[in-house]
Formats: sequence, C-alpha cells, structure tokens
Amino acid sequence: MQDEFSDRERSNSLIDLLKTIWRDFIDFLFPPSCQLCGKFSEKVVCDECANALETLDAGYCPVCERKIPADIKLCPGGHHDGDNYIDFVRPLAPFDSPHRELIHLLKYSGVVDVAKFFGEKIGEIVRNELHFSDYDAFIPVPLHKNRHRERRYNQAELIAEAASKRAKLPVLKDVVVRVRHTKSQTKLSANERRANVRGAFAVVKPDEVAGRSFIVVDDVVTTGATTSEIAKELRKAGAKNVCAICIAHPTRDESKRYSI
Repeated sequence: MQDEFSDRERSNSLIDLLKTIWRDFIDFLFPPSCQLCGKFSEKVVCDECANALETLDAGYCPVCERKIPADIKLCPGGHHDGDNYIDFVRPLAPFDSPHRELIHLLKYSGVVDVAKFFGEKIGEIVRNELHFSDYDAFIPVPLHKNRHRERRYNQAELIAEAASKRAKLPVLKDVVVRVRHTKSQTKLSANERRANVRGAFAVVKPDEVAGRSFIVVDDVVTTGATTSEIAKELRKAGAKNVCAICIAHPTRDESKRYSI
C-alpha cells in the first residue's frame, strides 16, 4: 500500500513538473503581455495601464439614473418602490475604449484573467463603500446551459468569485438559475429586452434567499432588464434588498454599436 502511494505521488510530481515545463515553454514562445499596451507583463493589464484606467465614484438609480453616492443606499428621489426591484446599480468604470476592449476580450476571446482583474476591483468597492454594508452575498447572472456549453465559462461568475475574495462575501451560484434560453440583448430595444428575459430566471433555493440581501453581478448593465428580472425573482422569494454591480454601464446605442 505504501509503495502504491509512493508511485502515485511520484506520478503526480512528474505531471506537475511537465505542466510547469510546458507553461514555461509557451511563455518563452509567446511572452505574456498587457492586453492594452502590448508590453511584457505577467498581469493581464500592466500596472501602468491599470493606474491609467478611469473609475467611477458612485452608483445610479435604475429608474431616473440619479447619482447615488457611496454612503446612500437608496435613490434620494424615492425611486425604490413599485416595479423597481433593484435598489441601485454600481458600475466600476465608464464605458470607454480600454474598458470596452477588455470586456470584449472577456466575453468573446476567452481571456478569463480579465474577470479576475475587474472582480478584484469590484470586491474593493463592495468592501469599502457604505451602501454595501448590509449585503450578504453575490449572485452572478447565470448563463443558460446551452450558452455555458458554447462559451465554457460564465464571465459574471468569474467576476463574482474574484470579488468574493476581496469583499469576504460568499458567491451563491446555484440559488438563481436561467430556465429559458434567451437571444442576445444587444440589438433589442429596452422594451424588447424586458420581454426577452421575462420568466427566464427562477430561484431554486428560496430558503437561502428569504430575509437576506444580495448583490447581482454582471459584466455590463445596459437597460438593466436582466438584473431587474433576477431581482424580481429574489424579491418574490423574500429577499430584503437587491442591488447590482458591473464593470460598466453602456447606453443601449453603445451596446448595439459595440456588440456588448
């Protein structure tokens, strides 16, 4: 038995060594570089480019888009009743050229390290801004199983996992599921987007929702149709508060123009 464990350990060590050699060989042939400036960098975005990226200092009301500072939890205009299920939306950054490029790399080119880069920044926001102080967990926008099979990963889930480590809040990945495959929202009007996602999500673990507050995570929030539909289901299951956080907040025209 001891010899069996020793052989297994030697085999695992050899596999790890071969993986390291292969990674080093690939790095030699294709040195890692910053995705924005192209200079050599072990990070997906080098420190110089990261420091040059603009960030936002406040969220906004999903109804009137009034600015909601970090120390306020609800829209000062009173837009947090009725059919508005999201208390506020907090974008990390403006929808400018470098952020658009990074979002495209994450969504369509498989550069998943971008999710970690932005997720860590989002985690810092959640940890430091007062209006997140009473929230209990992150809920990433779920992908339908067919879309997940095509892409092989859920970018919102990757962002939430990186944010979780910084904010010290759990990620609940199986509380809300997408029960209906929907077409891309990119080319749709605001009303069409709401209709497209209506009934697309369901809370499958209501006991984990009742009385708690949640941060819905997505890569971008445009009209807010998707996050609002998820928030509606969470509220129906007894959620206390729901807000949303994302990398950026493009307009509908920007979303259409840049296919995001």
